[in-house]
Amino acid sequence: NYRLLPNILDLFNFKKIGNSFFLSDEKIIINENIYIPKDINIKILEGKKIVIQNDSTIFSEANLFFIGTKEKKIMIKNIDNNGGSLVQIGGTFMSENLEVNNLSQPQFDQFILYGGINIIESKVKMKDTYILNSKGEDGINLFNSNSVLKNIKIINSNSDGVDIDGGKLSFSQIEC
Repeated sequence: NYRLLPNILDLFNFKKIGNSFFLSDEKIIINENIYIPKDINIKILEGKKIVIQNDSTIFSEANLFFIGTKEKKIMIKNIDNNGGSLVQIGGTFMSENLEVNNLSQPQFDQFILYGGINIIESKVKMKDTYILNSKGEDGINLFNSNSVLKNIKIINSNSDGVDIDGGKLSFSQIEC
């Protein structure tokens, strides 16, 4: 059960403002599967780096906000070529000026998913987001989500750039 995994709030430094938690660390290294609980907002702001190792997966039921700038993108990257992934279940997923590099599908028996980024039954808004060197079957896998994608670039994807399984999608400027 992914809800029994270590909680991100116990592993890294966050500043709490209301019901939102802002990542304080400039760079975090995730080397085990972790969980982000629902009913909170996690905000990752410009210039932050998330390094994923050991085929680790971030499981989130929270509202995730990756808010970078053109000058200071947010980076999510696997560095050991063993994969790594993000799974969003419910809630909101928002990205702007986010770069994701070298992720693959999760290796977790509870789910059969195929994307480096997997978003399930969520509200999605992705803008100026770049998916590079995706090792999974899908760069982005949207499952029964209401999604708006604008200016998305998927470069060097192993198979599908974007896979949509149900839900609603509005998009413009997707390059695969």
